[in-house]
Amino acid sequence: MLIQDNFMVPNIVLASSSRYRAQILRHLGMRFTIDPPNINENPLPGESPADLCERLSYEKARKIAQKYPSAYVIGSDQAAYCDGWHLPKPENFETAVKYLTHTQGKVINFFTGVCLRQVDKNICLKTSVLTSAHIKKLSAQTIEEYVSTDMPYDCAGGIRIEKMGICLLSKLETPDPTAVLGIPIISLINFLEQCDAFTFPCKSILENI
Repeated sequence: MLIQDNFMVPNIVLASSSRYRAQILRHLGMRFTIDPPNINENPLPGESPADLCERLSYEKARKIAQKYPSAYVIGSDQAAYCDGWHLPKPENFETAVKYLTHTQGKVINFFTGVCLRQVDKNICLKTSVLTSAHIKKLSAQTIEEYVSTDMPYDCAGGIRIEKMGICLLSKLETPDPTAVLGIPIISLINFLEQCDAFTFPCKSILENI
């Protein structure tokens, strides 16, 4: 944290309300502030999944970075698609069952974007990562039992891969295993290192008061 005009100014801000993204960063030992953005997350007409998650990651980081111009602000977003069908967070049991009924025996493509924004230095780094989750053939009973157990209502694609959802997969293809959890940490760490804002072990070089 830095001191500015007698106020504590965060060095790293996570522009997200996702407890999963925050948990991943905490596991790395990062110190950060959480400030959730409130943006329209609907896809634009004709927008590709990769472009959608990159754009929303950027919009989240951009909005919050305006409040903390000296901080490194992290925005991230994830979009799930199967057969061209967008699978946002299902929100309820019926929709989650519908998703898995459609995707069983198929592949869900998860596009996970991340953006690092710092206003004072005019830094804006962004990318997206594709993860392909191959879903096993599932019976209606298995689907309903899974949804009742894991309650993946706040997970894109209707599957909570960090918990029981992993049992529904036959294969997972990804260049970054953290991406499917909601934030591509390999890309994020590379961005922070490019900005001299991260050293190993996981500690921001700007944490000194």
